[in-house]
Amino acid sequence: AEQLRSMIVTRFTDSIGKSNLPVESYAAQLNDLSDYVLTVIGPEFLKYGIEVTKFLVENISMPEEIKKEIFELSRLNAIDINKLAQLKAAKAIELAAANESGTAGAGMGMGMGFAMANQMGQAFSGNMQQQAPPAQAGQATPPPVPPALAFHVVINGQQAGPYNLNELSQLATNKQLTTDTLVWKAGMANWQAAGEVNELKNIFNQVPPPIPGV
Repeated sequence: AEQLRSMIVTRFTDSIGKSNLPVESYAAQLNDLSDYVLTVIGPEFLKYGIEVTKFLVENISMPEEIKKEIFELSRLNAIDINKLAQLKAAKAIELAAANESGTAGAGMGMGMGFAMANQMGQAFSGNMQQQAPPAQAGQATPPPVPPALAFHVVINGQQAGPYNLNELSQLATNKQLTTDTLVWKAGMANWQAAGEVNELKNIFNQVPPPIPGV
């Protein structure tokens, strides 16, 4: 009897691994799972003169704490978190099987736990390999910081500067820079009135106009 039990456990484990049934569909396909296992263990029993006409997998369940953990994991917005939850469940089932009462029940539970863990471990590993981004050859170097705008200004007939935008804004506030003041920066062909330079127009929009009647 013990030899037959061991044979059932071994063949059942092999059958689970070769059935190609995803673990999440086990509970919904107990009949298909039972029929498939029967096709595997039936010929083995015939060698001992025993004909197995029916093999039933009655129930597949997980402890409540494992169900809760899978539920919590499934709520996370993470890549392949479902695969991780399945793998953890398989490990828990494997441990729980060791505590089942009865030699046959313990062996069957452990066999199923090992098969589920192996199946889900392969699915988890394969899916992670597909999802993993390709390794980068090297860290990309950021582009150089563009140079700050700087203008030369004609003040009282003399060239002054260069000044950055903050300094030019202060000159405009002090009336040393007006829309008619000539300015020049690198890249410009000639001196140009400040009011005609696009980069400086915003400066003059911030300067209040003259007080009427003053």
